[in-house]
Parts: sequence; structure tokens; C-alpha cells
Amino acid sequence: MFKKRVHRIIIAFFTVLLTFSLTLQFPQAKQKKTIRVGMAMQSGLSMKDDKNNYYGYDYDYLMQIAQYTGWEYEFVEVEGDINQRLTKLLNMLENGEIDIMGAMKYSEKLEEVYDYPSEPYGYSYNVLRVNDKNEIYDFNTLTHKKDLKIAVLKTAAKRIQKLDQFASANGFAYTKVFCNSEDDLANAVTSGKADALLEVDLIANDHFNNIVKFSPDPFYFAVSKGKSEIVAELNQALNNIQQNNPTLSSNLYNRYFSGINTFVLSKKEEEFIQSKKTINVLVKDGAAPIQYTLNKKASGVGADVLNFISRQSNLECNFIVAKTSKEYKNYLDEGDIDVLLGVTYDADYAASLNAELTNPYLSTSMQLVTNKAVSPSKLNGKTLGVNEDASANINYADGSEKMKIYDTPEEILKAIDSGEADYTYLNKYLVTYYMNKHRFKNLSFFSAPDYMQSQFSFAILNHNNQQLKSILNKGIRASQDDITTYIYKNGYVESGFDLIKYTQDHPLMAGSITLLTLAVIIFSILLYYKRQLQIKQEMELEYQRFQKLSEISGEMTFTYDYRKDELKISKFGIHQLAEVDQIPSFAQGSQLSNHALEKILYYLKQENDVNDELELQLLDQEEKWYRLIIKVIKGAGKEDQSYYAVGRVKDIQKDVEEREILLRKSITDSLTGIYNRRGIIERIEEGMQGCSSNHALILLDLDNFKVINDTYGHLEGDKVLCQTAEMLKKIFLNSPVGRLGGDEFIIFIQNTSEREVAECCSVMLDKINHIPFVEKHHLSLSMSAGIVMTTYSCDVTELIRFADESMYHVKKSGRNGYYFYHENM
Repeated sequence: MFKKRVHRIIIAFFTVLLTFSLTLQFPQAKQKKTIRVGMAMQSGLSMKDDKNNYYGYDYDYLMQIAQYTGWEYEFVEVEGDINQRLTKLLNMLENGEIDIMGAMKYSEKLEEVYDYPSEPYGYSYNVLRVNDKNEIYDFNTLTHKKDLKIAVLKTAAKRIQKLDQFASANGFAYTKVFCNSEDDLANAVTSGKADALLEVDLIANDHFNNIVKFSPDPFYFAVSKGKSEIVAELNQALNNIQQNNPTLSSNLYNRYFSGINTFVLSKKEEEFIQSKKTINVLVKDGAAPIQYTLNKKASGVGADVLNFISRQSNLECNFIVAKTSKEYKNYLDEGDIDVLLGVTYDADYAASLNAELTNPYLSTSMQLVTNKAVSPSKLNGKTLGVNEDASANINYADGSEKMKIYDTPEEILKAIDSGEADYTYLNKYLVTYYMNKHRFKNLSFFSAPDYMQSQFSFAILNHNNQQLKSILNKGIRASQDDITTYIYKNGYVESGFDLIKYTQDHPLMAGSITLLTLAVIIFSILLYYKRQLQIKQEMELEYQRFQKLSEISGEMTFTYDYRKDELKISKFGIHQLAEVDQIPSFAQGSQLSNHALEKILYYLKQENDVNDELELQLLDQEEKWYRLIIKVIKGAGKEDQSYYAVGRVKDIQKDVEEREILLRKSITDSLTGIYNRRGIIERIEEGMQGCSSNHALILLDLDNFKVINDTYGHLEGDKVLCQTAEMLKKIFLNSPVGRLGGDEFIIFIQNTSEREVAECCSVMLDKINHIPFVEKHHLSLSMSAGIVMTTYSCDVTELIRFADESMYHVKKSGRNGYYFYHENM
């Protein structure tokens, strides 16, 4: 008989093994399904970049779902404003023209039109927003404002109700300003009729800041009615994501919707913390993962929430642990306790303790637990096991008067397993924890009705302590993003299973378990490789995104691993930075094929962030200007240890050329092509820096130039100015020449003498009569020049003034000459 069982086990194992191997080797045999997805193009949810690539919360989540379903997507868009787009897509979903659509709320009425998966894929929050130019910057400022007015939509009754509850819990009053549309909400705040507006965070609103979020609502993918296969695959994918990537929703929310610090204390609350400093918290052991002890220290989801509140507010918590109900009551009688840690959210139970409850920090479904000999449909007359401190269980007695009270939920489960009690109702987290701990053999588990929800809150024993209640409620709201992490952390349990004793007591079963263990090990190895394949696919997806980002931005990107000394280059950078996408032993410099890689290596060795413009020569290209940006990633707490660097190289040659053109235009006279006032003054200032030799500044203008303009017109006068500028450039070949305006010119000569300057000025006075315009019209044209010589750096404006005085001296002396400035003029 034993051999037959073993043979059956082996055959079953290899059947599973063969089936699983086939799924690994031939994934392509499964035909991919195309799912039509309605994309309403809502900010944060579904968006496109400038290359028409989709991104956003919905898109990223759908890509994760595709990892488990193998779906391919056809994204469907429609025209119109956001309301028109939503209306059209919902009609298409109802008519089966599309298969699925995201960001849908659930209601029984909507379920008549669409099918829904069992779980949501995210949560939206109600938010209060203020204008970004408003003097109100935070929640504390808002709630302390006198005559506070908040704009609300007339049609958003549930949203307004939640705001009323939020205001009541946080102790502030406000006046409603009713509006007909989202635009009216914004206009009410902008015009000053309201101080803030009430919306949901999934609705984008430019020029407005979120200052608080509250009352999360789940949103779902909705499926066209009757497409049960899609719903089933969607449910399985959502379950897999929850198991393998439980923080996906919160990560996407933080990526696409701005985070808000909801934990903002009022002045009175801060004064309370300063005066109280420490609160005494009573913990009842034996109710893991809600409240229990680990290494003689208070632990559990409730303790984690209070520790979060403590870190945010500086309100210290002194945890006092009671091992038994008697000890628990003694602590209560002594009157030194401020807060009870894990209390069922039940008004009657709170009244019996003379306590006031906070908002629930954890909600979970209930499970009916029975002895295997007890039918779940025949509980009348059976013995109900209850926890003395969790009296809400008594409400589930189904009319039975048979009850046994136990000290902890753990004792209740032991009693039912042994047959001492018949059944109980406990929350699913408790059941899972203690089932993993004890491996009960005689228990059966059933889902309890939906109305049997279990909620846990903190109980405040001082009814007048409203400030403490407000602080705890704010902390509960602010900690909800981390509550899943707290549940996972506290849900782990080490089993007390004794393998040797079990083997001795059950040799036949032990042999079977050994074979099954071997099967599980082999199965786990295969599962590991399958998971590795999934990880590789996810990494490939991330790599493709990395490459797409490089292509979209038109930039060459790279990563460098300091520990491996390995440089990886994006696809866009291959054949420009290097011939390959990966260079090992990069710091050794053996594979540096161009000037650009040498520069990158130089900066990587500095182990500092870089943002610089460089002239680089890439493969088979001429030298051009590029912007090099490098960000170095240091080790946490080890600022001297560099782990990775990420960088990009962007061609900015056109930008540099355009900048140079603009610079030249900004310092060039548009008529003559020589320096304008700004340009010549900059050149003079540069020339005088650190100059100890003689230099000269010549200021000159044309004599009686107005006669030429009046006689021949301004166009002809402009020709004279241009020809004069060309003549000056030829005479003062290596010196900057500029036009200050009108017919006034300026020249700066370095490393010269009065004699050399005088010779040049004589040539200038002669050449002015040989410019083409003068010779053509047989005119006699002259100019007057003032010269200042200096051997030290001084103010350019002062030099021009000295030169102007000298030129004025020439004008008074009959014009057509030059004169050197001296102090006794």
C-alpha cells in the first residue's frame, strides 16, 4: 500500500514538473490577446510625451499587468474636452467597442453596466487646494484663518460630506461657496470669493497647490459587460502584483501625483505636545499582528502607527505591556494609562471602558473559524469562543447562549482545535498569523459576511483630551501609505514545529513529506529560474525605456559602475562615444578610442557631479561643443564611497553657434559692422586689464557731417559712415575700432607711443578725403580727434571724457586736426 502511494506521488510530481517545464520552454505557444483600452488622456493617469509615447499611472500599471497576462494593448483615444472624452469612452465601454478603462469608481448601479475586478488598483484622495500666489501655504495656516471659505461643487455631495467629517475631526469650521463647474472652483479662489477649493487629486489644476489630502477612495479598471475571461485574467494579475510588488500603487502615486504632508499640527496641538511630552500606551499581548510583544518589546501594526506619529510630532510613547486580561484590568484601574493600543472600533465597548475612540487605523475582513467536526451552517447551540477584550465577537453569536471567554485570540484558536469550543469570528490577519505559528490540524476557515468588518483604533481614556485625539487622527491619516508595510512586517512568524518529534510520531507521513520536500525544492528551483526570466524581462523593459528616453531627448547617456569599473553606453551613443555598448576595465584606459571617452574618464575619476560645456571629438567626427552632465551616487552614510555614476552627453554645437551669433550682434554696430558702444567699451576694459605699457584712446567725429545728410540724404550719409569705418579699420589694423553713435568713432591702441599715434592720426586726416563718396562728389571732408594716453588701468568713462575735452579743443581751434589731452588744458 505504501509503495503504491509513493508511486502515485512520484507520478504526480513528474506530471507537474513536465507541465511546468513546458510552460517555461514554450511560452510562445500561447497566443497573445489584444485588449482595447480607453485612454481619456487625463493628467497623471494617461499622458503622451512629445514623441507620442504613452506614460502615466494607468499606462505603467497596464504594463505590469501585461507581465502576468501576456496582453497586448490597442489604446483608443477620442476627440473633445475631458468631459466629452470620458462620456464617449464610457459609451464605447458599455457597447463593447473597447474592453477596459481605468480610473473608474465602483457602485452597485455602475456594476449593472460594467464588470469590475475584485480589487482596486489605486486610491484617489480628496484634496484642498489654494492658489500658488495665495498667502496660505499650509494646512495649519488655512485652518486658523478667520471666516474660512471653501469652494465646493454643488453636485459633489459625498465629497462635501467627507470634507465636513474631516473638518470636524480636525477642529476647524468653514463656509461653503457652491460652484457649478471645476472652472468655477478655480475662479472662486482666484477672485478671492473663496480661500481654497475642494477637488480630488486625480483632477489636474494648474497654478494651485495641494495643502492636505484626506478620505481615500478606491478606483478600479472597469471591463465591458460579459467579458468574464478578461475579468478573470485581470483578477489574477492584480493578485500577482499584490504578492510580488505590493508597493506598486504607492510608488506610482508618488511618481505621478504630488505627495502632501497631511501631518500638520495646530498651535494648540503643539502646545499639548510640549506640555505632555510622553503618553502611556497599554498593549495587550497575544493579538498579533495588531498588538503583541517581540523580544520583550511592544510590537504590532498599532505600535508602528504610534511610532510613526511619534517621529512626526515628537510626542513620545511609553508602551506598557499586559500579558493577561487580569493584568490589563489592573493597569486600567491604576488610572495612569492615556491610550489603549489595539481596540475594536466598537462604540459600546468604548463606552464600557469610559474611553473615546480615534478613527480606525486598520480595517480587515472577518473569518469564521470552526472545528472541522462543526458545520458552518449549523452553529445554533454550538459554543462560541470569545476574547474578553474583543467583546465585539459577542455580536456574532447567532442567537447562541453558549460562550466561553478566553484571554487571547491565540487561546481561542487552541480551544477550537482541541474541541473545547466550536467556533469563533476573528480578523483574517490574526487567523493567518496564528495558523502559521501553530499549524492547527482541526480548524476550518470560511469567509464571514461583508458586514462583519473588523476595525482597530486607539482608545483615549481621558474624554477631555481632544488635542490628543486630533493628533492621533492626523497621524493615522498620514500613516496610511505605510500601513501595508506594517502589516507585512508584523505578519511574519517563526513556527515552533519540531521536526524530529514529528518524524518519530508519523514515520509514514514523514517519508511522504520528504519526497514532497524534494519535489518542492526542484519546483522552487524551476520557479526561481522562471522568476529570473521575469526579472530579466522587466530589466529589458526598463532598458528599453532607458533607450527610448535617450532617443527622445536626442542625448547619449551612460552609466558607470565604480566597483566593477564598467561603463555602459545607451544605444544612441553607440558609434558616437564607442563602437560597443559596454566597456569593461574602463578606468584602466586600455579601450579609450576617442577624446570624448578620455574626458568622461577624467571627470569620473574626480567622483564629483559635473555640468559643463566642452569641445569634444567623437568617433569619426569633427570637434564640436557638447554639454556633459554626470551625477555620482554615493553610498548611504558613506559619502566617501562612490557606487554608480549616470551621465549624458548632448550636442549643443548649434546652441553655442547661435549664442556666438547673438553675442556678436549684441556688440556690433548694425550699420558699419565695427564694434558698437557696448562692444568697444568691453574691448577697452579687457585691453587695460593688467596693462603697464602706454595705450591710447582716440575719440573722433566728422566735421560738418550734418551738411552731407542735409544735402545728399541720410542714405548717402550712411555710406560716408561705412566708408569711414572701413578706412579706420585699415589704418588701425590691429586695434579695435568702434562707433559710439552718429558720426562719432573711437579707437583703442595698446603698446604704443605719442609719435606712433600722431603718425596714424595724420594718415587718418589725409585718408578721409580719399574715401569713395568724397572723391565721387569732389568734396572736402575733415575730422577732429581727441587723444588721451595712459599707462595704467582706469575708468573707461573717464578716459572718454578726457578724449572728448581734447576733441572739443580741436573743434574750437578750427577743426581738421587732433590734440593730446593734458591735465592743464
